[in-house]
Amino acid sequence: MVKLDRENGQIILESILLVFVAPAIIFALETLTHSLAIWSTYLFDQIHLAFYILIIISLSLIEILLQRFSVGKGDIVTLKELESGHIHVRPLFDTIIIFINVSLTFFIALPLGQEGPSVFLIASLAIFFFRHKKSPNYDEAIDIGAALGYGLAFYNPLAGLCFAYEAMRKKFSIKSFLYLCLLMIASYFMLLTYRFLYQGIVTQTWLYSFKAPLFENGLEFMMGGYEWLIIFFLPFVTFILARLFNLLVAFIRPLFVKGEVFSVVIALFFSIFMVCWAREEGLDSLLGSGSGLIDGEQITPMTISLFALAVRILFSSLAFNFPHAGGQAIPTLAIGALVGTCLGHLFSYIMPISENAIAIYTIVGAITFYASSTNYRYTSFFLLFSFGNPLALALPTFISIGILILISFLYKGPSLQHNLRKIDKENIPLKRRMVLAFR
Repeated sequence: MVKLDRENGQIILESILLVFVAPAIIFALETLTHSLAIWSTYLFDQIHLAFYILIIISLSLIEILLQRFSVGKGDIVTLKELESGHIHVRPLFDTIIIFINVSLTFFIALPLGQEGPSVFLIASLAIFFFRHKKSPNYDEAIDIGAALGYGLAFYNPLAGLCFAYEAMRKKFSIKSFLYLCLLMIASYFMLLTYRFLYQGIVTQTWLYSFKAPLFENGLEFMMGGYEWLIIFFLPFVTFILARLFNLLVAFIRPLFVKGEVFSVVIALFFSIFMVCWAREEGLDSLLGSGSGLIDGEQITPMTISLFALAVRILFSSLAFNFPHAGGQAIPTLAIGALVGTCLGHLFSYIMPISENAIAIYTIVGAITFYASSTNYRYTSFFLLFSFGNPLALALPTFISIGILILISFLYKGPSLQHNLRKIDKENIPLKRRMVLAFR
């Protein structure tokens, strides 16, 4: 029986505060970034292009300047540095700076997500609450905060719990795991409460996802035999493309590690060019995190999907190295979604494939590409609860992730985040960087 002394009472009180504050931060960040993305599009249509470029340059410089006072970009790489003890977070100060920087990133419309900063923000918040406690200790606080941030960012408690184990590589005691489960469930329903109070309706629930109108035939949807063959083929394609994408990101990384001024110029140039060009052409799918590409509700034509895939791979590989705050998970999922869509369209020229099947390939492609790039295979599987109808997606996703796990036994290699941390720390020659990226 747990003795309710002063320290245990303080832990309970601060746990309750964490349950209220953590979802509030995630909800505020989600609402603000969504509003800023809309305002950015509206502003582009209302003012002269030269003034819009001036605004983008000014905001980008402000974010880069603020970044110098923060511990990092607020992504998973920063979180791993925090966990290893190489950096020390100032919870309140760094939370404010990263919150501001992510908001500016979304206004500029860079292909970066909010899930990475969400994980880091809640981890730093947990450190602040439990900084003087014996249990949870410093490492447990980071793991608890990371799990909460990930689960809340995707509205997916199971993915958050799996992320704590798979990404943070910590062994939880039964007591700590049960404590994390209670915090996750309570925080999840508190986040839904905030959404209900703000919008009057909540759709990001597991119950809703089981009846989500993703497919025309709902739960009765079945794929034909030849359509199932593509499910077996898709993981191999996404695995190869994900490793090539990791290679491209790692190849570009040294430009931003060694040359700070050069990296700022590159970031500004590509940001301005891509944002203005995409808005002029009406190709908003090339901008932002790309979350709208993942749900599979609107299937883009073959030519547009191929073009968007090529552009997003190039733009994302650069943006992942930009000195701007943002996460890599949702943009990586968006690239995988385009891979699945393109593959479905390609096979549709050979055999008849329904749009429902292409919608399945879109979501499974997103999950498998993300799993291949980050090595978060089990976490990726539970992301199916965040996209569409899990009853229709469960078996195709299970098969694809199972194939990726078999591939990992034959072809082991570090994740993209691991490679970037090594390149940041060491002066690795070009040939060695390419080997690291593709292994």
